[in-house]
Amino acid sequence: YAASKAAAEMLAGEAATRTGLPVTIARLFNQLGPGQPGSQVPAGFAASIAQAETEGAASVKLEVGTPDARRDYTDTRDTARALRLVSERRVTGRLNFCSGRTHSLARLIDGLSAASEIAVEVVHRPERANRNDVPVIAGSPARLKGATGWQPQVPLERTLSEMLESRRCSLSGG
Repeated sequence: YAASKAAAEMLAGEAATRTGLPVTIARLFNQLGPGQPGSQVPAGFAASIAQAETEGAASVKLEVGTPDARRDYTDTRDTARALRLVSERRVTGRLNFCSGRTHSLARLIDGLSAASEIAVEVVHRPERANRNDVPVIAGSPARLKGATGWQPQVPLERTLSEMLESRRCSLSGG
């Protein structure tokens, strides 16, 4: 996966050099937001909590392989705004679309739990961990900020609360 991304960046950079075309390489880090598919881990957690709420359960258990894995999460709406700014200002080169802060999966679950009325229990399942998982993935948005003035605006707690509410609405048909 990483090798294919690096190769694509090299090809894009080479094309820019040879043709003079403006090329922007957008490196999107982990995204969070309402409406994400449940196949993405944090959205899957929100879906499990919403489902348990709908069923009237008093609690829900979430199985996690690496609760301490830390990622640089950005709200999808902040990323969309950053992409718009880059386009409007015609910024070229490599840009990291990230918040510059990391949060663990356990922290995300805590945030989802705070937005729920039911108890959320984390069950550590080491066998579910990816053997090749990097413990921390962080980025620096310094070049993006310098070129556009962009700053993340949506707090993590709001993102998580709205992800859970989005799941509730999808289950209720609303």
